Amino acid sequence: MAIPAPEYREQLLAQGCAEGLADAIVSLVEAARDDAEAEVIIKVGKRVAHSERQIDGRLDQPTAEIKLNIAQIEERIAKSEKRTAALNEHLADLRAANARELADLQAANVRELADLQAANVRELADLQ
Repeated sequence: MAIPAPEYREQLLAQGCAEGLADAIVSLVEAARDDAEAEVIIKVGKRVAHSERQIDGRLDQPTAEIKLNIAQIEERIAKSEKRTAALNEHLADLRAANARELADLQAANVRELADLQAANVRELADLQ
């Protein structure tokens, strides 16, 4: 073999080949009976490393797209949580306003009832 095995292994790794696969290819090259056979194995190794890089590139694209989608979903969730907080605050304000209005109405009803009772007492006294 023209290239020493450790050096060839490093070349394969530099080309993007996985370590286990690089070790297997180097073992095959070392076991080759002659340089021609070793050369064929080296060419196959280069093709495998190239294919591996292409596959990794294809896998990276969906991963990047998924990460983008996750970021967009997280942004929507944050906006929804912000709107929910604003709506909860508005609801609390409405409840407070309704409680004040109810208290005012109850006080007005108590005054009106007292006025009616006083008027009834006067009318009854006038009738007697």
